[in-house]
Amino acid sequence: MDMKKITVLSLFDGISCGQQALKELGVSVDKYYASEVDSVCQKTVNGKKCGGKTVEFVDIIHTKCEKCGKLTTQWAISITQHNFPNTIQLGDIEKWKEWDIDWSSVDLIMGGFPCQAWSMAGKQKGDKDPRGALVHTLIDVWNEVKKHNPNVKFLWENVRMKKEFLDYIDNLFGVKHIQINSSLLSAQNRLRCYWTNVGKIEQPKDRGILLKDILENGDIIKEHFYKNRDARIYKKKSPTIRSNRFGLDVRGGAKRTWPRNKTGKKRLEIRKDNKSNALTTHTSDSLVVNRCIQIGEADIKGHDSIKRVYSPEGKSLTLTIMGGGHRESKIVANGAADRNQITKRGIEQQINVRKDGKSNCVVSSYGKKLNRVAIEKTDRDKSHAITTSIGRTTAREYFKKNQGQLIRDNSGQYKHNDLYWRKLTIVECERLQTLPDNFTAKGINEKDEEINISDTQRYKAIGNGWTVAVIKHILSYLDIGTAK
Repeated sequence: MDMKKITVLSLFDGISCGQQALKELGVSVDKYYASEVDSVCQKTVNGKKCGGKTVEFVDIIHTKCEKCGKLTTQWAISITQHNFPNTIQLGDIEKWKEWDIDWSSVDLIMGGFPCQAWSMAGKQKGDKDPRGALVHTLIDVWNEVKKHNPNVKFLWENVRMKKEFLDYIDNLFGVKHIQINSSLLSAQNRLRCYWTNVGKIEQPKDRGILLKDILENGDIIKEHFYKNRDARIYKKKSPTIRSNRFGLDVRGGAKRTWPRNKTGKKRLEIRKDNKSNALTTHTSDSLVVNRCIQIGEADIKGHDSIKRVYSPEGKSLTLTIMGGGHRESKIVANGAADRNQITKRGIEQQINVRKDGKSNCVVSSYGKKLNRVAIEKTDRDKSHAITTSIGRTTAREYFKKNQGQLIRDNSGQYKHNDLYWRKLTIVECERLQTLPDNFTAKGINEKDEEINISDTQRYKAIGNGWTVAVIKHILSYLDIGTAK
């Protein structure tokens, strides 16, 4: 087969998720130019973060802060050079006029320009923010390429933003954006905007991947992830189904006014089997919510957003750079809560008591009797079952305040056994971005020697990256670099 080798220019390259997508597509790459730099110094000077600009490279992975003079390791570049050693690093995009590059050879230019100034989670200053203004630098580089190759293909990416910004950027790029949620191709709810000329992009087919499908097994988690860490308790609450795609925020199936029908109200049925409800003349009746399912709050200090505990039966939240402080996404650590019945009333649990400290099988249950429970003791040295009762019961007040499991300890006393949560592991986060396992585990130093990457830097690099499967889907429309 005739394979044309292409030249790629990647701006704000990060850990080169675009290069990974091209590799998986089988696109033959001749040269891959990358511009990447973490431009803010994180070093501590006199007890305060420096915050100076670090764009002057002293070697392939180190930059020097122009304020404090200390060196900053460019971890994303280190990871990229380990995975793709032939990558040609160009350095700071603001110094693009100094780059030694054959502009006419570039077949594909792509990048995810800084999102902080455009995101609805930020201050939304747009290009009035220095970080937002880099979109104009991107356009300058792009125009230089188009001057030598008018037919160059492009792909730009950024976060969901307000309509005013989207219209503005659409006008700058001269093309209408498309929105694709990574949840269609992964277990992560990550809605992103893309601008491209590679073809008429269709929405990818939903693969139906949930968090439970990408979790590591218990032995790996116990051996590696919980090293010197204790599981934390979470407080039980009604489930919240979050959906960016449909604009819904539904607690336990409560009645909500639909955006397109302000005169009436619809009851949203939450299904765990991913099947449709009965078909009617209203398309909204057939909606199946398959998004993030919050079922608890972690007992940690901080903003409400970092306390949310989610069920593996749904999707993961959008990954961010995390950066410590319990900012990593959290899920239920044991299986009991994952098997709870999700009904119109919220999460309801069938509770069992065992002398051996283990839970019996969690089963489905309906109706108002569920939370009316009684302890049924037996004379034999067997497990003690909790059964439902219509009348007043001895355990009712206990469970009214604290639903959970009761476990009989060696002294014969019953105690509350709270459910636990844990953070997503690094490999699980890589899987959410559809990266190969341990893609970020290794890097190289200035001597081109292999080094280990810290957990903090791995989480940050993954959160800053692209969902490879989405980029792969878009670039599959390329008509260059593929078999003819």
